[in-house]
Amino acid sequence: QALKHFPLCELVSLAEEAHALRVDEGQVLFVEGKVCDRIIIVRRGQLQLLRQDTDTGNEVEVSEVHDEAVLGEYSLFTGRPSQYSVKAIAKSDIIQIDYERIVHIIDDVPALI
Repeated sequence: QALKHFPLCELVSLAEEAHALRVDEGQVLFVEGKVCDRIIIVRRGQLQLLRQDTDTGNEVEVSEVHDEAVLGEYSLFTGRPSQYSVKAIAKSDIIQIDYERIVHIIDDVPALI
């Protein structure tokens, strides 16, 4: 859904820059309180969104996301720290798109944001 307004030529360019990765169970992809430097799209798998409980300091599950979920875009576009940590709770296949590539596309087509 997030990419449906991208022109086809930009989608092709974006696909050329995307990295398909397999992440292992337990691998942390984003850390709460840090600005995201990439967008992640879940191809297949299961990721957990976690938040630190301010009273106990323990991480608490907020949600789980599955296939086709897009993560990191809010933090990346606003420059604000991520509200969640994101961790794989099963082996997962993701697509990672780095900040520099996304900014280049938005510079070329500013109407996208």
